[in-house]
Amino acid sequence: MIGFVVNPVSGNGRGLKVWHEIRHILNEKDIKYVESFTNKVGSGTTCTLHLINKYKPNIIVAVGGDGTVHEVINGIYQADVNNKVHFGYIPSGSGNDYARGVNLPKHHLKALEIILHSNQRKTLDLLKIDNEVAVCSIGAGLDGKIAQITNDAKYKKWFNGLRLGGLAYVISLFRVLFSFRTSDITLNIDGELKQLKNVWFITVSNLPYYGGGMIINPDASPNDKKAEICIISNINRLELLTLFPLVYFGKHARHKAVSFFSGKKIEYAPNHYLTTQADGETIKVNKYKIEVLSSHITVVK
Repeated sequence: MIGFVVNPVSGNGRGLKVWHEIRHILNEKDIKYVESFTNKVGSGTTCTLHLINKYKPNIIVAVGGDGTVHEVINGIYQADVNNKVHFGYIPSGSGNDYARGVNLPKHHLKALEIILHSNQRKTLDLLKIDNEVAVCSIGAGLDGKIAQITNDAKYKKWFNGLRLGGLAYVISLFRVLFSFRTSDITLNIDGELKQLKNVWFITVSNLPYYGGGMIINPDASPNDKKAEICIISNINRLELLTLFPLVYFGKHARHKAVSFFSGKKIEYAPNHYLTTQADGETIKVNKYKIEVLSSHITVVK
């Protein structure tokens, strides 16, 4: 049996349209399935737990955007059925960075074909912070604040309707940039300490993409048992604006303000609270401590 967790408002309502088309195909092919609809932020996790506990599906499919992916994977993680209940994805959101990162087709019918007919499985690492897991990235500082502002903005829905969801992040950057305060950070990567000054953000990645197609950590791989870390520091606001477009092409790596590291256990202590995002969703954290959970979830590919 396949369980579907559907976000009907993803992609400015595209999620519901996609689901109606998928459900018609499932009924036509007489495929056994159960469905659950999200109705608020965080409910995808609850929906996933409900489907797993009540119906015992062998696959749970997220129909939505990266936020839905995040919530469904957290549901599988909390149910403690990793590698027993497999994860599938049908993109219908604005960013779809998870699909980019694991080379899934963006078209929903092609993604459905893989779920229904592929026998191939792949294990992916996850990033754990407090009691939350992420599959794409965890970011703190400017990118966390941009994600928070974007998720609350009315213009995000407008851009989603035009299939230009990534532009919402650009507008949010300008809204945040001139009031944002950088931080000094003590960074610990696998026991090695580093002192960093005037940090704009630190992003720990399991996949290369975030923010609707930005290649923040070009070398990130979801099954190499480590995370890639990008830190931007010691740069003024004008320089940051000129650096920002380069991230869409992964060309920021050559800039003197950009530092890259990798590791399995990453802990950082900023001199003030940093807004944090996990897979683009704002989360509250008690401690900035991230751990790589190797091969922790099995996905349909």
